[in-house]
Amino acid sequence: MRGGHLLGALRAAGLAVGVALAFCAQPAVPPASAAALKTIKVVYIPIGDSLPLYVAKDRGFFEQRGLDVELKAVPNAGAIITGLVSGSADIGTSVAPTALQAEEAGLKFTIVAGAVAFPEPKLGVGILARTGSGIHAPQDLVGKSIGVATLRSYHWVMVRRWLEESGVDPNKVKYVEVPFPEQGDALKAGRIDAAVSVDPFYRRIIDRKIGYSFADMMKTVPDGTLIDFYLSTQKWAEANRDAIAKFIDAMAEGRAYIRAHDKEARASLAKWTKLPPGIADHVTIPEFKLPVNAGQIAWWIDLLQREGLLHGKMDPNSMLLAAH
Repeated sequence: MRGGHLLGALRAAGLAVGVALAFCAQPAVPPASAAALKTIKVVYIPIGDSLPLYVAKDRGFFEQRGLDVELKAVPNAGAIITGLVSGSADIGTSVAPTALQAEEAGLKFTIVAGAVAFPEPKLGVGILARTGSGIHAPQDLVGKSIGVATLRSYHWVMVRRWLEESGVDPNKVKYVEVPFPEQGDALKAGRIDAAVSVDPFYRRIIDRKIGYSFADMMKTVPDGTLIDFYLSTQKWAEANRDAIAKFIDAMAEGRAYIRAHDKEARASLAKWTKLPPGIADHVTIPEFKLPVNAGQIAWWIDLLQREGLLHGKMDPNSMLLAAH
């Protein structure tokens, strides 16, 4: 999809979604103090990658820094971009393919902070085959369907990269957009033959014996490669540098809290992802990386150009806050 088409799709998505994301604040401070707080509206996909965000919210780390951070879960990356562009959200979690394509389409974004980078946990993310499908190798996916959370985004790109590395023509596989929460049902019903999933949904599919892991599609990704990050519009970032610094500082405290308080952190994970506590207790917690550098973005630019998703030159520094 070329830039103009993506921009049109995003505008259309904005109309479809209505762009009026309903944020329900959960005050963690007395009403008299709340009036003085700086409000930041954050949209996120309810997966484990945003655990420092959940913990910082639940433990009051944002409020301690004068921030009232309101969280709103959305089903996919497109809804996040829509929220940011419309102004209904200030910060959103994102993956590089979605953000870079939107940037090339003319939308100006700034990467506020990192979330998770490779090496990612060996458990809790990857490609799962439907039980009974007979899929045991990349070659078995020819003519089959793979569910991904968003077409032409992170997992779509990564599974195609893996198929090419495995000697399989990625164009001989069908890709179906299936949000993470719906992937288990789609596999069980036979609507898809495989799915690229993440915790908590990855583990739930395996525990319910709906699907099974048969390959490590991420094993050749270089360590340090960015998986996802926190994004804002360039305009909002430039006007809120102090708030961003406080936001990052609160999440850094959240990251430290996760390491020292595993039980409490998993309670936050269960709360914000709607995951049953018994499953949240066994989810693999990744290593969270807040700093972002130009090299991490450049790797994605190169890959997306090879996949035909980016078409022009792009300076990886242009999306970093320090560049503005």
